[in-house]
Amino acid sequence: MIKKFLFAVSVIAFSSSAIASDNFASVRESLQKAFPKAPVNGIRQTPIDGLYEIQSGDNIFYYCPKSENIVLGEIYTKEGKNLTAEARNVIIEKKVGSIDTSKAIKIGSGKNIVIEFTDPDCPFCRKSFEFWKTKKDITHYIFLNPVPSLHPKATEKAEWILSQKDKVAAFNDVFSGKFDKTSPQGITEEGKNLLKEQLQIAAKVQINGTPMFFVNNKFIPGANFSAIDQALSAGPGARKVTK
Repeated sequence: MIKKFLFAVSVIAFSSSAIASDNFASVRESLQKAFPKAPVNGIRQTPIDGLYEIQSGDNIFYYCPKSENIVLGEIYTKEGKNLTAEARNVIIEKKVGSIDTSKAIKIGSGKNIVIEFTDPDCPFCRKSFEFWKTKKDITHYIFLNPVPSLHPKATEKAEWILSQKDKVAAFNDVFSGKFDKTSPQGITEEGKNLLKEQLQIAAKVQINGTPMFFVNNKFIPGANFSAIDQALSAGPGARKVTK
């Protein structure tokens, strides 16, 4: 019987050193024998002796060959770093090349490439909007990803932005609060359809919240401005994404 349980454990920092390839081969063989339907795209050693991180499609789980148990949950370091979330972020990061930026609102033409997924009524997205005003040398691709369960008027605002000929000006108007007390008029079928396409792109890349960023290929969830500044300082050629 498969033993599945959730766990959160304080562990030492994640070791990036590789173990012998034959050990990985034996882990793969054990896992595929015990769970033949589980696809295996990658295996890494965890800080917990005998427990291995498994990338299975777009998911992360853990496997113990000795007991042949799959473990579901999050691993944290004693400093509070979520190693499982970092592993999931790497999976998302590898999908950056599949993003069709021709469907985005484009602002600027600088050397630093930023792809943003944002909600017109998300307070952290509004803070991000102000943050990007202070940045130069950016090519900024914006995808609208309204979350109506949290922001009931966000969808119509997004549709209105994408209905306008000058989408950059419309984006600036909405994120500056122009329609916070009134409803925008002039939503078109073209705008509605473009929003559907942007939402499909977000889902394909596993974007499930806002704001989310790819900054020079590095995936940064949330309004983590210090991490964004680091990625901008590193420059566009500092991070190569392996597909």
